[in-house]
Amino acid sequence: MTVSPTYEFLLTACGKPGCPFCRVTHDVEYRYLDQFFYSQVNDYNSRVRFRASNGFCREHAAMSMDELAGKSLGLAILYEDLLRIAQESLEKGQNLAQAKGKCQACALREETEGYLLADLDRHILQSELQTALKASAGLCFAHFAPAYDRLRGEKRRQLLDIQLQAVQSLRGELAEFIRKNDYRFQAEGFGAERDSWRRGVGLVTSVWPREEK
Repeated sequence: MTVSPTYEFLLTACGKPGCPFCRVTHDVEYRYLDQFFYSQVNDYNSRVRFRASNGFCREHAAMSMDELAGKSLGLAILYEDLLRIAQESLEKGQNLAQAKGKCQACALREETEGYLLADLDRHILQSELQTALKASAGLCFAHFAPAYDRLRGEKRRQLLDIQLQAVQSLRGELAEFIRKNDYRFQAEGFGAERDSWRRGVGLVTSVWPREEK
């Protein structure tokens, strides 16, 4: 059976920390932004779309500043252009322009999430994906909800079982982390549960620790 590139990305992401959907979409966004700063800053059509969305959304502006190397010149060029447009409006006594388009990185993320949901629907009854998902951290709440709504019958039951296992396992680690913070047990030292508090936050909020590139 021919599989999509996102399915291969999903299988790989299941073996790494965090929600596999979050990891795939983050990596796609990162690659897009990296390529954007490498070759599209001065591209006419890219600049038109950038102006229409008033630049990147808050999340992708932060990603551009914090995670990408060598992006300062590109950001300076792009946002000087937006500030020039803002100055022209202000000098005419006009309000600042509101965004007329979506952040391109957001649009790409939504497209990727659609592919991931389709892959999950297509393959979740196959042992390869089931095994991978069971070894993962589970889906964050934001990605589990649309997956649950999309799947039906045995597919939904499989997803529920896998997610319940992930939640139960993480709760066990959190309980152990909490116990070892009691002064009576601090001498035991922390094991795999050391970062369970971060993973708990991540599973509920989709906010995962930033990884170095």
